[in-house]
Amino acid sequence: MTDKNEPKIVECGRVTLTHYNEPTPACTHEHDCDCLVEAEAPHQEVKHKWEYKLRQNPKFGTVTKEGVIVGRGRTKRVVPPDEVFKLAELGCTNKEIAEWFMIKEDTLNYNFCDYLTKARAGMKRRLRAVQLDVAIKGNATMLIWLGKQYLGQSDAPQNSNDDLALPWTD
Repeated sequence: MTDKNEPKIVECGRVTLTHYNEPTPACTHEHDCDCLVEAEAPHQEVKHKWEYKLRQNPKFGTVTKEGVIVGRGRTKRVVPPDEVFKLAELGCTNKEIAEWFMIKEDTLNYNFCDYLTKARAGMKRRLRAVQLDVAIKGNATMLIWLGKQYLGQSDAPQNSNDDLALPWTD
């Protein structure tokens, strides 16, 4: 038996998520305005004129996702590996990605470790390429920073001959 708050999950190669139309919880604005969050269904109220209003004839449907089924029982979710890859490539932390898919961080690491590692390596590679491109175009600050990072350069030069006494001859 499924809980009304949880989407229905069917395991058959593809997974169908059916969402129920229920009111959203009260908002969490800092000033405790006691209004409702954005209206998503016709039976929901919109108390303030600045809130989102539905179009005249909204269309509701079913979402079908293809991906890895993670979790057990009520916490079972479908997580598409390509979405995990895209989020990691954008620089999202494991915690942020896990929160996005509503799964535990350990579950994310266990099931998608390879995707996370490869995506972050690609992000770093692209970032280095852009940094080098900016430096080559003449950005002095970037040139100095890259010199310090990759060439061992520093603002205070360290020369081993500086410690020796100067040769004085009379």
